[in-house]
Amino acid sequence: MASTDGTARARVPLAAVAVLLGAAVLAATISIDGSLRAAVGLAALAATGSFWGLGLLGPELGSTDVSARTRAIVESGSVGVVCVAAGLSLYYVSVHAWTLVTGEAAAFPDLLFRWDAHWFETIVQYGYDEQPVQEGKLIGQANWAFFPLYPMIVRGVVTLTGIPVATAGTVTSVAALAVGCAFTYRYLVLTRSRMVARIGASLLAVGPYSFYAYTLYSEALFVCLIAIGFWALHTGRYAAAALAGAAMSATRGVGVLFGLAFLLHLVWRTDAFDPLRSRGLGRDRSTLEAVGALLRDRRIQLGALIPVGLAAFAAYLWWHVGDPMAFASVQSAWGREPGDPFGRLVDGLLGADGSDRYLAGFGILGLAAALDLVRRGRPVEGVFGFALLIVPIVSGLNSIPRYVFGTAVLVYALADHVSRNEWTKALGLVLLGAANVLLLALWFSGHNIVN
Repeated sequence: MASTDGTARARVPLAAVAVLLGAAVLAATISIDGSLRAAVGLAALAATGSFWGLGLLGPELGSTDVSARTRAIVESGSVGVVCVAAGLSLYYVSVHAWTLVTGEAAAFPDLLFRWDAHWFETIVQYGYDEQPVQEGKLIGQANWAFFPLYPMIVRGVVTLTGIPVATAGTVTSVAALAVGCAFTYRYLVLTRSRMVARIGASLLAVGPYSFYAYTLYSEALFVCLIAIGFWALHTGRYAAAALAGAAMSATRGVGVLFGLAFLLHLVWRTDAFDPLRSRGLGRDRSTLEAVGALLRDRRIQLGALIPVGLAAFAAYLWWHVGDPMAFASVQSAWGREPGDPFGRLVDGLLGADGSDRYLAGFGILGLAAALDLVRRGRPVEGVFGFALLIVPIVSGLNSIPRYVFGTAVLVYALADHVSRNEWTKALGLVLLGAANVLLLALWFSGHNIVN
């Protein structure tokens, strides 16, 4: 017993050393571009507040051992900081290598600033459009296709610090990623193992397509909220899970699907639906009483908060442009029209266009990963991941790899397989790292498979 306690106590100073080392690396890489120094303070502030929240919001899994909670906080915090430090180091080196090879002189945030980042920039600077673009190749497009929570946070950072929008986007995303990696690690430790947790957090920070989490895109915030939501569900913090879900639905429209995960968790993992299970469905008085009891359940009531973010944005658009569904109807200006998602995947895979084949293949792999989660006894993660990916495929194949990355549970599924044994860990991490370097080069060059 004594040796176990000694080992547990030893982890705290080791984790503290890791935090200090990660902070040092972070500060060193950010010092290359002085305008990004604010990222250190903001990321540390956001991460520290969230990590302490892990212990202060209530006992985890019934434990009242304060020292155990403290160890969990420090351990998760160190992973978040080290992962983000590694990611920033990787992308700074990549940016400078690209500028040396191509002669394209650009700062770290500016070189990563591509594609939809320009739309987020217009929201931060000017707010939402009053009407779509009237001429040119962007005709019919409008920035209300993008949900408001992330640009609102970026605008707050710009107001507080005075730094450029692109830099503020990187600061915001880095802070969200640090928190997201920490909560991902904590959730995967509780549901898998520390090895899977380390790999899962690492893949979010440096894996394929992780560059979306270092620029003016909402992916880092969305990944962060998914991690918080699933951790909160697993530990029985339903108010926190509902708030995370509401924030998801204010970050991306498909975030409202976290309500499905919330409901499935209550069905499979709790006693919330026991009255209906015991009485069955019918039209007699006992069934109505069971339904009434279900609707009075605080957990069900909290779950009803999840669509609030989406509803608030729809109400704003109704007032602003007269169409509460403007965020959906404007998608046609990008060539997105509703269709058969499985037909789209088959047509893309068998078509002559190489980009479509790649995007369709990526979509199929993502859906297969979701189904694999269900097969391996993780139905809540799997159904949520499948729904989150199939919805955008309904309207087209563009940006599918970005949606796979943003569907964090699919990254968890990848971590499950990469961590199977020493060979898969070594080979998988090398191949995934190499793939990310290639994808980053395509991103810098503006290739459409990474839009």
